[in-house]
Amino acid sequence: MSRDRMVPAPISEQSGPHTHQIAEVVGLSDALAAAGAGVEAYVDPDTGDDATGTPYKTVAAALASGPKVLWLRCSSTPICHAGLSISNIEIRAWKEPGDAGIRPKLWALTNHQSGDFSASSAGAGIYFLSLAVDPNAVWELDANGGLLRFGEAWSAENDPRKPFARASVDLADVRAEAGRWFFGNGPEGQGLYLRPANDVFPALGFELPSANTGVEATGLVSLFGLEICGGRDTVLQASYCLGLDQDCYIGHSGSADALDLMVQARWHSLRSQFSDAGDDAINTNGNGAAYSALHCLYTLNVGDGVAPHGVGNDVRLTSCTMCENGKYGFVSIGTGYFYLQGCTMVRNFVSGMRFQLGDHTEQTTVEMLNCEANKAKIRANDPTTVSVKATNFRGGMELQANATVFGFWSSGNQRGFRVYGGTVELRDFKITDSGFAGVEQAGGDLTLIGGAVLRGANGFVKSGGTTTIHPNSVNIPDAGIGAPQGRHLGLDATPLAALVSLPQI
Repeated sequence: MSRDRMVPAPISEQSGPHTHQIAEVVGLSDALAAAGAGVEAYVDPDTGDDATGTPYKTVAAALASGPKVLWLRCSSTPICHAGLSISNIEIRAWKEPGDAGIRPKLWALTNHQSGDFSASSAGAGIYFLSLAVDPNAVWELDANGGLLRFGEAWSAENDPRKPFARASVDLADVRAEAGRWFFGNGPEGQGLYLRPANDVFPALGFELPSANTGVEATGLVSLFGLEICGGRDTVLQASYCLGLDQDCYIGHSGSADALDLMVQARWHSLRSQFSDAGDDAINTNGNGAAYSALHCLYTLNVGDGVAPHGVGNDVRLTSCTMCENGKYGFVSIGTGYFYLQGCTMVRNFVSGMRFQLGDHTEQTTVEMLNCEANKAKIRANDPTTVSVKATNFRGGMELQANATVFGFWSSGNQRGFRVYGGTVELRDFKITDSGFAGVEQAGGDLTLIGGAVLRGANGFVKSGGTTTIHPNSVNIPDAGIGAPQGRHLGLDATPLAALVSLPQI
């Protein structure tokens, strides 16, 4: 039979800051071939037979045959499993003409119909399912077979940027309102107490995670064109691994991350989407962890989009979007090297970007080129441990670091550009319509060269630090809206020139 194998386009011609990672990815095929990658297996959840293996029906049986390349059939029927460990393997989509599925569904989930539940005496319309462990999440299937996180409420602010957060804390919540669930002890013992929306059990049932971690990856791993979902905690976790996902959808974790990179994990993503994680879409944990991504989307996660932790991360993102997440688009409490080019971090519930490095003493480098965030906060208790270079940045920025910012545009932020500490140079800037101040300085050494602050409550508010302004290149005039705009270099009305530290440059 013919197989349209959806072989991905080559990426070896790409260049730039990802060049060394791309070389690693290209080398995956050679390494897998050396390990015997000619051994193939196929999985078809509709017509497969594990006894014959031509093709297999389950992924567990196919993996047991020892393939180096595994083909999964695109089907509306998910390929369900109870947790997988993969190593030194390529997993690809296999699509026949007329196949309904866009991607093969590799799900660490178990479907439960009404017959699996019993009526609970806890209250009218409540169903009970005996479970030994908390599933951390329950999903309902929509008409197209997609997963919808069930029984979770919007934020108190009812802000559409805020993804769902688990709200049912006891049986009283389930009794009070349809569309809720609770795990714990009740009249029927320990398990899941669930009240369907509108008190009608859905025809397609509910999906519950079947493993703590959906897929655990080690060694050399390549994933192409897959939908990878499920896990009480994490969907995909890698350690001591060189891995790649391309054109994949990875998401729907219970309490933790979509992709979790542990010790010595180097991972590359290309044109993939990461959504509906119970915490962060991407989590790196230092200890040699490295992550690069091109043209990826991180959205509608309960926590953050991309979230490095630990010491010694290497994270490089190009043309990626981190939006509509429950906390930040990008947040790091870990050190290392971070490169972002052409990235957008907007419409997240808390803010676009944050580096909160505290007392870390390891050196951190942040480079941004042509990026946008409603606000980027980069702060360390010792500003000399952080070096920032930002070029053509759009949004608000708050710094306690050594930084050079060239090309900065901000409009409508409460504070356009704010400095707490470090040696900071701001060149070629335009800041308009700030709610409190276009530029605010509370400490550090700030140099302004070539720019303007227009139409805001205050042009420049200063409470500390040293300021140097290049003569005849900075325009912070009266905006003509209300009392003297742009003349406040303190909370008093002291003229601008009186508070500028000399010599000017």
